[in-house]
Amino acid sequence: MVLVPWQSLKEEIELLAKKVRVNEAAAKREAYVQLKEVDSVGFKNAMKTRTAKEEKIVCHSASLAGWTGAKLCEAGMQGDCKCQICGEEESSPGHFQWHCKEIAARRKQTYVCAINPDDLPAHLQMGLPGMMEKGLHQTFWGKQRDEVKTEDPEARKKMGIPVGKSAIAISESRNLEAEALFREKGWKARN
Repeated sequence: MVLVPWQSLKEEIELLAKKVRVNEAAAKREAYVQLKEVDSVGFKNAMKTRTAKEEKIVCHSASLAGWTGAKLCEAGMQGDCKCQICGEEESSPGHFQWHCKEIAARRKQTYVCAINPDDLPAHLQMGLPGMMEKGLHQTFWGKQRDEVKTEDPEARKKMGIPVGKSAIAISESRNLEAEALFREKGWKARN
């Protein structure tokens, strides 16, 4: 390994370092408990379509570096627990992403407002994508179709849930085909 050129090892070592950081964060941060692996490629691609300001907001949120108004108030660093943007009580770190009416009014992807944040794992609520799950009959992060509270059909599609009887039948059929292929080949799916 010592004789292998750095160019050949760099990407693998960086990937291992990222996995270690994610595992450490998942062990220490409640919001990342369900996070198994970060979808780095998806995250980078999503950032390409963002303005510099939007990118800073997402990265700040995903790092869990920000304190809510309630935490600042509790620490004596802010006079009240209200959001500086909408004026409502800011009790959770997800306020900006999910509950601030001013931010929701300016959202470009309006279907996001129809998603029930309880349907998302905490890390995804904060803007950090995890690895995708294997089932075609569940959300991209592994929540079963019948457990999802979000009702808006467009939002459900964006979450990876088939909408309509024929789409559900097709996804269930393809899921069975994929499971049969895995068994036939002796492959193991990531859990």
